[in-house]
Amino acid sequence: MEYGNYAQEQKKEEETFENVVDYIDVATNKKPYIEVIKYSDRTESTMKITAMARDEDGEPLTYKLFVGTSKDNLVEQLDVKEKVEQGIEVTWTVPVADKSTTYYYKVAVKDRFAEIESEIKETNNAPVLGTVNMTKDLDEVTGNNWIKVTTNATDKENDSLTYILKMWKKTDGVTEEELIAQAPIKTEKKENVVAGQQVEIQINELEEYQDYIYRVDVSDKNNITIGSTASVKTYCSGKGNWCEGGNECVNCSGTRIL
Repeated sequence: MEYGNYAQEQKKEEETFENVVDYIDVATNKKPYIEVIKYSDRTESTMKITAMARDEDGEPLTYKLFVGTSKDNLVEQLDVKEKVEQGIEVTWTVPVADKSTTYYYKVAVKDRFAEIESEIKETNNAPVLGTVNMTKDLDEVTGNNWIKVTTNATDKENDSLTYILKMWKKTDGVTEEELIAQAPIKTEKKENVVAGQQVEIQINELEEYQDYIYRVDVSDKNNITIGSTASVKTYCSGKGNWCEGGNECVNCSGTRIL
């Protein structure tokens, strides 16, 4: 009898421990966030919907797509995308009645503990981002380290566009994929830009002689186009990447040469 009571108490303790662990996992879980949803490749019989989400916990994700001819009759599609690594795009090929009917859609993404949904979107082509040119400089008077990007994008429906320049600070031991899964440390936005118009975006007050990753994304009212990542190293407080003739930089170890 006493042994039975001990076994029951031990089982209760184990269950309590498991419940605490589950509670901590749920409480500390970071919800996934959807980075890309876009419609493309419309034909007389099909269209494609693409989505991509990220999860800072690195958990595999499950994607569901809902499609309808109005915002009120969205139907879940049978093709559920399961156990997808965060940051990987998934694509559905969806049957359509013809090439011109407007459809509405949304995407739901779930990690182990939480599910999120996108806004309902209508079939509208994503903007196409052009070449991104980058310049950088250091204001020797103010010490302001900055980079500036120049680019443009076209849009089939000539929607007004929003551009966002994002920057992440490189960290030893952290891969680029892991880095861009995190929130950028700096962003700058330009809104209501006419399609095709050139735009300049600048980010200021960057650390000196520091490696960064940057990316330009462009969106219209329904879709976002994710640009390619690129790297940049800011200047030190001397002339260019050389400290000669400038103030001594802590990264130079007194040599003035980096």
